[in-house]
Amino acid sequence: MDILLLRHGKAEKRKEYQGNDLFRPLTDEGIQDLILITGWIRRQLPDPDVIATSPLTRASRTAEIVAKELQLGSPIESWEELSPGKDPEALFRRLEGVWEDGTIMLVGHEPDLSTFGAFVLTGRNDAFFTLSKGGLAVLKDVNPGKAGSGSLYLPMPSRMMR
Repeated sequence: MDILLLRHGKAEKRKEYQGNDLFRPLTDEGIQDLILITGWIRRQLPDPDVIATSPLTRASRTAEIVAKELQLGSPIESWEELSPGKDPEALFRRLEGVWEDGTIMLVGHEPDLSTFGAFVLTGRNDAFFTLSKGGLAVLKDVNPGKAGSGSLYLPMPSRMMR
């Protein structure tokens, strides 16, 4: 299995947004960046077989934009395990038995995605890379039943994909 880790796009600033953080939206700039980033993904990577997203608005909207731009027919799944502050081992368990082959895109938040990536690759919760907003990391050849498998193909900042 290959896992594409995509951090949500640029969202309204937390201290300036008046509503509940669960519903904090993407900025117009963030949406435009995601459209450009998705063009890079389309040219460089295989399409994901499924996209799973955090239920928070900024992540789910990111997933919708990516799915639309890639013209994917597969549904977007909302996974509570991709919410901020969740245990990376719980997310890893969610993958067990779900996807053995193919590519899955996980859309979420930092530092959770990088911590999850580190857990997948090393079996430890010590993150050794960070994803910028709209940033992407690719984990290749992951065994969903065994932490400490796979390899890091790239952590790519969003500015490099635009």
